[in-house]
Amino acid sequence: MKKRLLIVAVLVLSSLSLWAGIDTILSVKTYFVPNNIPPAGFDYDGSVKKYVWENVEDPEFWNNLDSDWWMKRQDYWLEAYDKTSFLDLGFEAHLGNFLLVTRMDLMQDVLVNLQNPASLSTNLPFIGNLIDLTLPRLGFVEWESEGGNFFISLGRRLIKWGPGTYDLTLSDSQPYLDNIWTEFKLPLVNDWNFDFNYIIISPKMWMDYNKEPIDNDDQKPINNDVQKTIFAHKWSFYNNNFRITIGELNNVYGKDPNFLDASPLIIWHDSNQDDYSNVFLHLVLEGKVGPVRAWGGFAMDDFDLPHETGSAKPMAMGFSAGFEYHVMDGEGIGEARFDRRDYTLKEDTFKVENGLNIGAEWYYLSPLMYNRNEKFNGAGKFTIPFQFVSLVGEGYVYDRDAYYLGFKYGPDSCLFRLYGEYTDAPYEASLSLEYLTRGQYGIESKYGDRSAIDSHMDNLLALAGEKTSVLILDAAFGYYLQESFKVNGGLQWQQDITHNKSAYKLTLGVSVNPLDVDWNNLF
Repeated sequence: MKKRLLIVAVLVLSSLSLWAGIDTILSVKTYFVPNNIPPAGFDYDGSVKKYVWENVEDPEFWNNLDSDWWMKRQDYWLEAYDKTSFLDLGFEAHLGNFLLVTRMDLMQDVLVNLQNPASLSTNLPFIGNLIDLTLPRLGFVEWESEGGNFFISLGRRLIKWGPGTYDLTLSDSQPYLDNIWTEFKLPLVNDWNFDFNYIIISPKMWMDYNKEPIDNDDQKPINNDVQKTIFAHKWSFYNNNFRITIGELNNVYGKDPNFLDASPLIIWHDSNQDDYSNVFLHLVLEGKVGPVRAWGGFAMDDFDLPHETGSAKPMAMGFSAGFEYHVMDGEGIGEARFDRRDYTLKEDTFKVENGLNIGAEWYYLSPLMYNRNEKFNGAGKFTIPFQFVSLVGEGYVYDRDAYYLGFKYGPDSCLFRLYGEYTDAPYEASLSLEYLTRGQYGIESKYGDRSAIDSHMDNLLALAGEKTSVLILDAAFGYYLQESFKVNGGLQWQQDITHNKSAYKLTLGVSVNPLDVDWNNLF
């Protein structure tokens, strides 16, 4: 029955291509991913049927993480959705200045991979587990004005700020974000330009209903969860060689947002909604001189002013810096898109995408970055909840703090990164080396315990408590027989220096958009 439904779906989507402006999406990817990454270690009574969302919320569910390995809870979430889908079905509709996209990326039920990444050496669903039902992970409509001065995107897709690989405030490390992205560009004087970006993000929040009635006269259940809506805006001024960006992120929680919360042109920090709003400052400088570009970023949640010493909101800051040297030009691969990440919205930077680039980056985040008190079930944290239905586990899996909105490795961390990137059709390759150090604090750590933090902090860029250091080497290559036919592979080596343990992940596969391939001239 499932096979017949799949055949019918392919036929229906293929017929759409007969309509003007509509392109069928059919992408097939076969990958083998042997690895020996240590399992997360959680197991309830040895039964996968226990993997319902309440268990994920239970601290004991995650307390069994291997203490002799560097990965934390959020790292396993990243690993679970890092594996590519095996089949994508959908369509792209081009209607004037409009683009409509929906893409069903079929992949394995991630619960098995969440529990034990090494248990699945392929992305094929019939070897290990069933299909993940969190569909679709991509679907949006966008419109751009003539001349490109105004742009809007509405729907489910990844978005990113910042000129570096990662970002402190808004990154693309989640499986998806439901959002509205608007952008307005205006030329100024003397080759200067103005760019205004306004975003609304609506995370998926689990409605936790208590079975106990409110009182004897009212039999309605109690809603123990809260609304969470994230607003973001930034102003950029730039010319051909320099860009300055300043902005805010406003996490509104514990209530439905109002016009004040959503107002795009005010300073949200000054609205003083202490128990219903958590505001981040965002500042980035980027410059370019010939083939060299450099940047620095700063993000701040809280900082103690002189009159606030001893308050319940301790310092929370993040810093980033990097430079990149464009060694040589290269020819681009083309516009073929093999998965949902190829549709990621990013802000404009001075980066040259093709050719050979080499660079270095540094990131630091203080121990309580992204954190907040536990009011309203901790909805004030700058984290993205995630939920999926597991056919393997026979229930819902939900985690309020599955992903960070910003830096993928989270708070209380310091990262040095060296990298090289090469793109020149038909070849692409990359090589990176990351040295990550973490303190003992995470998003689950108690917020506002100043004495515990201060006792470990001896300078502005210190980490708290016991440190864990890891070295991550990542190499990847790709060869395009045609724009829509790619063979690629990679190797990742992780060395937990603190615990003297290592793990590897090998990737080898083929990605094909069969409807776009010239099969007669493939070789």
